[in-house]
Amino acid sequence: SALAEPSIVGVHWFQYLDQPVTGRLLDGENGHLGLVGITDVPYSGFVEAVRKANGQVVDVIGKRP
Repeated sequence: SALAEPSIVGVHWFQYLDQPVTGRLLDGENGHLGLVGITDVPYSGFVEAVRKANGQVVDVIGKRP
């Protein structure tokens, strides 16, 4: 896990919201990248996994060598 690696100082998720179905303005890319879909409905499994990982940050970092 990234948290257990002492050379990593932080992590983040790239995008809160998915790209539009019609694609981005310049290149048309329309991937499923966000925590929330384009209809403003969270991806519950993904959100729960992020919540669980964030809840473990203090414990994991505290065990680093």
